[in-house]
Amino acid sequence: MKIFLFVSLLCSCVFPQSDNSYLTKGDDYYKKFDLINAAKNYESAYKQNPNNYFVLERVTKIFNDLGEDYY
Repeated sequence: MKIFLFVSLLCSCVFPQSDNSYLTKGDDYYKKFDLINAAKNYESAYKQNPNNYFVLERVTKIFNDLGEDYY
């Protein structure tokens, strides 16, 4: 039981970091106005964690901005 709890805690600590790195990279691209690369990173974060509020917020924002750019 203790091993299962430890593994569960370890996984919950390790896996969210991977989508955070995509969010960080996406944020860096967004600050540089490189919306295409920002969108790619945000999509990767979304694929890993589709129920994360911060991921959903950025995906919505980037596609709204891309739509305004192409309009």
